[in-house]
Amino acid sequence: MTDRAFDERDKTGQRAYIHASAFIGVARDNQKALEEMLQSGSHIRPHAPWNLIRPSFEAAFYGVWILSPDTREERLRKALRVAWSEQKSHTARFDLKVKMAKADDHEEVAKARARDGQIRQRYIEEATSLGMTKDQMNQKIVVTNELPKLTSVFDRFPDEPTFHLLRWRELSGVMHGDMGATLGLTDKSYRLDIPGGSTAVVSLNDDAFVTACYASALMQLTAMNLYIRRSTTAHK
Repeated sequence: MTDRAFDERDKTGQRAYIHASAFIGVARDNQKALEEMLQSGSHIRPHAPWNLIRPSFEAAFYGVWILSPDTREERLRKALRVAWSEQKSHTARFDLKVKMAKADDHEEVAKARARDGQIRQRYIEEATSLGMTKDQMNQKIVVTNELPKLTSVFDRFPDEPTFHLLRWRELSGVMHGDMGATLGLTDKSYRLDIPGGSTAVVSLNDDAFVTACYASALMQLTAMNLYIRRSTTAHK
């Protein structure tokens, strides 16, 4: 029996591999979009390309995060935390749609909320069977805290956690319009002083870009390798 077959004896385990597969797919889709953009021959803009690397990195991270623990219980606990977080986000989005439509009293809304309650109750029961408390279920998954703990990525490269953490912070900064992060990843070809500061013509720095691609690629490769290993290696 493989690790995956051992894990998938119940719905929590089945959902773990559904999530992991979805995360790998999201990472791959953004990676392909990046490749197509780079191969298009069009001008490579200084800001947008980073925003295809970051979702690949992040989605692959979650795949690794779920599949990397050595024990079934810990893999399922992590998968359940992801499912619980996604369900809360789903509820928040649904509530906003209901508010916009002023549909609180609609029959279909009541049915949807009842269904949401059933799903939440099932997750709570699954958590109890895994020895998880409500606080543990609600614990936010913070990438900067969890990234250095991924031994499946970093066992062979002791300095890699710091390297990947820096890449993550750089990519997040650029995505959110952080000018300092952007300036650190670009080349300046022209600078002009203006009241209060300066303006500049910037272009993507090749070395920084390749380095970020490497970090994302390693995360994706690790996620895929873990998925294959859990699906093919005999459970110990």
